[in-house]
Amino acid sequence: MALFSKISIVLFALLACTSNPNIITLAPKSFQQELNKQASKNFIDVRTQGEAARGMIAGAILIDISSSDFESKLQKLDKNKATFVYCASGIRSKRAASQLLKLGFKKVYNLDGGIIAWSEEGLPIK
Repeated sequence: MALFSKISIVLFALLACTSNPNIITLAPKSFQQELNKQASKNFIDVRTQGEAARGMIAGAILIDISSSDFESKLQKLDKNKATFVYCASGIRSKRAASQLLKLGFKKVYNLDGGIIAWSEEGLPIK
């Protein structure tokens, strides 16, 4: 294989692994600050109903990522508004953030560490 081809493959692999600049993953306090700055926003909890029953971050709407109507519910939201998303630990919300971008949402904020990290920082849960 030619050197140029090998370099091209390595560069492609590196680019594929980089995060999308339209998904901004923030630590809990930074997430809270950005959330409070945005007057008009979408704020989504992607956990299950059972998880949400143990507490949610005020202002969030529950749209379970594992539900069959997840995507159709997302389609009803304003894609031009900043969109904030969280789950329990940050894994499902990261997946949801990618899905939001594919659906045309412009800017997505992901809570790093999810509501677990939020709670550990002593931030309020309702």
